[in-house]
Amino acid sequence: MSGGRALAVGLVVAMLVAPATVVVADTEGRPELTVELPDNRVTAGEVTSLELQVGNAATIESSGRDTADIERVTSARGVRISVRPDRAPFEVRTNPRALGTIPDGAVVSAPFEVVVDEDAEPGSYRVPVEVEYEYTERIGENDEYRDTDTEDETLYVRVRVVPDARFEVVETTADAAVGGSGTVRLTLENTGNAVAEDASLSVRSGNPSLTFGGSPTADTHVGDWEPGERRTFAFGANVAGNAEPRSLSVRTTVEYEDVDGVTKTSTLSAGVTPASEGTVRVASAETTAAAGDTGRLTLEVENTGDRTLRGARLELRSPNAALTFGGSPTVTAFVGEWEPGETREVTVESTFAEDAEQQAYAVDATVTYDAPDGRTASTRTVTFGAAPTAEQSFSLGSTNASLRVDSEGSLAGTVTNDGPAAAENAVLVLEDPGANVDATEREFALGELGPGESASFSYEVEVGSSARSGPRQFTYRLRYDDTDGDTRRSDPLYARHTVAPSRQVFGVETDASVGAGGSTRFEVRLTNNGDEPVTDVSAKLFADDPISVSDDEAFVDEIGPGETATVTFSIGAAGSATPKVYPVSLDFQYDEPDGDTKLSDTYRVPVEVTESQGGGGILSLLLGPGGVGLGLVLIVGGIAVIRRSRSS
Repeated sequence: MSGGRALAVGLVVAMLVAPATVVVADTEGRPELTVELPDNRVTAGEVTSLELQVGNAATIESSGRDTADIERVTSARGVRISVRPDRAPFEVRTNPRALGTIPDGAVVSAPFEVVVDEDAEPGSYRVPVEVEYEYTERIGENDEYRDTDTEDETLYVRVRVVPDARFEVVETTADAAVGGSGTVRLTLENTGNAVAEDASLSVRSGNPSLTFGGSPTADTHVGDWEPGERRTFAFGANVAGNAEPRSLSVRTTVEYEDVDGVTKTSTLSAGVTPASEGTVRVASAETTAAAGDTGRLTLEVENTGDRTLRGARLELRSPNAALTFGGSPTVTAFVGEWEPGETREVTVESTFAEDAEQQAYAVDATVTYDAPDGRTASTRTVTFGAAPTAEQSFSLGSTNASLRVDSEGSLAGTVTNDGPAAAENAVLVLEDPGANVDATEREFALGELGPGESASFSYEVEVGSSARSGPRQFTYRLRYDDTDGDTRRSDPLYARHTVAPSRQVFGVETDASVGAGGSTRFEVRLTNNGDEPVTDVSAKLFADDPISVSDDEAFVDEIGPGETATVTFSIGAAGSATPKVYPVSLDFQYDEPDGDTKLSDTYRVPVEVTESQGGGGILSLLLGPGGVGLGLVLIVGGIAVIRRSRSS
């Protein structure tokens, strides 16, 4: 072998022996979810569960060496599934279900409760199943990047509505009276859409007072039972002497084979009422209780039988919690001896719940009595309706108020009885109006208010000086006696009024001026800002140097609301007063219409001092305000010195 040939062979061998270099690609794949329904049979009127099986058959397009990456790109995360009936004849009661993560190859069960329509037609229905999930489509080499996506798709399953038999108790009767024996009859109908093959029926009493030949159960064979067919079954029965005169529960079970040969059972509940030995009729029923209230239920009950009922007791039973008798569903009233054709009035306490509607609630009435043979007998139960009365209501009208900070005022208006009944001994109560507002009396007697009648009210109210002005809500309640003589309180009645800001009792105006060293009449115009007259108004003026007051009091008999009176004082200004505006002060003592004596705040008003008009210079200083010489002028070294003389 030549050297070149040997080299070539060596290279080939080396290439075959040397390990291959693998280029690792991105890890790429995706989950593929499937939904199956292995048991897809339902029947009309059935409440059942559809057990969906959600599986994942993922695909891998390329993969690296990392098992975790492969698992991630093949797993469906945050899986959420919902069933949408679309045109299928059933309702889905289960909300969308969260299934979490479904890895490749896994299957998760997702049950959904459904209610099949009563009139569902047999057949196969294609039902949409909404599936949402998140997945990672691609992971780069060395986890350099991850592509995450979401999927929202609709898959489908088939639901079969298969024909089946269904049963309903149409009627039950019994001619066995309390303490006696007789026959119980039950009528049932196959209301389904398929024949019940090889059917049998059994009954079981749920009360030891009712037995079938001494046993709590009885049964009979039926055979094939066609759709729409009614069958009546009779069983010999005994009713105990201490049995209550009411419906006694019986459980009825039908066992049969369906169209596919599957054995099924249908269990129904019914009631059997023992026969009565007398009859009564509820002629009328009236209540005085509204919703959320307790009152009287008065019945007029007639003995429509042909025998005298001795030791008669009327038992009332309410099957609805909205109506009770003092909190109990039953109540018994003693009637005594009750002649045929006689109507007796019976009154019991009744209570309607807060949420009771304005409608008649069924009440069962049964009369038990002492039979001639010494046992306790009962009449057939009759049902009547008892409705709550309309809730007693009141309303406010024509409300008005005069309220002001730091003032006395009033609240007034009318209250109307909106019915339906009269309110006796009615008193309107003003609830606490809050801080800084005080009512002298908080109760206003209205007397009797018939339906539709109104009455006026008025309260005296004082608003404190620290009260805040603005809108304020006032709350009233009516306390009254109802037609049963019970004391009641109405719902709150609201009125909104505004508290006005405080204001000065008087408005004060003046434009007085006085020359320096002079005097003048000082007139003040005084206006009554209030809503009522004030009397015996005594005004007093106060001043500080350089203003002096020689007549500081004035008096006015009366100032009406909005009226103005003028009061006059005498003032002077010292000759040394600088021409400018100086303040003086006034206050007023006055009487209010109720006789209270009040002292006003102090008012400050301006007085303007002007240049002296009496000649000026040293001469005006000598003469003074009254024009009389006050001293001597001495000329000493060219300087004028004034010596003030003292009056004797």
